[in-house]
This record gives sequence, structure tokens and C-alpha cells, in this order.
Amino acid sequence: MTDSSKKSPPSATADKFMLRFNQDGLRKELKVRAAQNERTLTAEILYLIKRGLAAEQVKEAQHEKQA
Repeated sequence: MTDSSKKSPPSATADKFMLRFNQDGLRKELKVRAAQNERTLTAEILYLIKRGLAAEQVKEAQHEKQA
């Protein structure tokens, strides 16, 4: 296999975002949670964001049905 035929790992081409933890202990809490769920810190953060967005969509849909 030549160098030109090697594929880059998905992380090499994925969008990147720098995150600063301004709350003491938040990073540690997320690391513990990630380990418990057998995910990386990044995967845990993405999971929580997606779950939060899904919950917001459900709330919005329920609100629209009531209106």
C-alpha cells in the first residue's frame, strides 16, 4: 500500500471545535460519565448535545400541537 492510497481517519477530516470548560469539575464529571458509558470524552459530549437537541425538538413539537 502506498502513501497516496492510505485513507485519513475520520477525525482528520471532521469539523473541529475548541471547547473551554469554565465550570470547575465539569471536565472531570464528563470524563467519568464517558468512562461509565464506554465512550470517549468527545463522543460523550456529542451524545449529550444530540440528546439535548432531540429533547428540544420534542418540546417544540408538543408546544406546536397545543397551539
